[in-house]
Amino acid sequence: MHHLFYECQIVLKDMRVLILLNLFSQASINLLNSMEELSPAERQAVEGATGDLESRYKDLLVAVSDRVKDLDSALVQSQGVQDAVDSVSNWLSQAEVQLK
Repeated sequence: MHHLFYECQIVLKDMRVLILLNLFSQASINLLNSMEELSPAERQAVEGATGDLESRYKDLLVAVSDRVKDLDSALVQSQGVQDAVDSVSNWLSQAEVQLK
């Protein structure tokens, strides 16, 4: 249940970031359209900043996705270990009762 809540939070934050990226991209386009006196180098700088931000965000998404996969794998493994520990604990409890 907690895991599902965490995933929902990530999705909501991702949606907010995508909206902000879209707004930033649109603001960059509006700036370029409204400022005809910008030199080609200045235009390229604005376009580059937008592209760089989008690229860094995509890289971050990949890194987060990889980390979530690693955490999911670790969770499954830890559940297996917990099951084994519970089994040994039950066996020890039964052995203790038999020895009394």
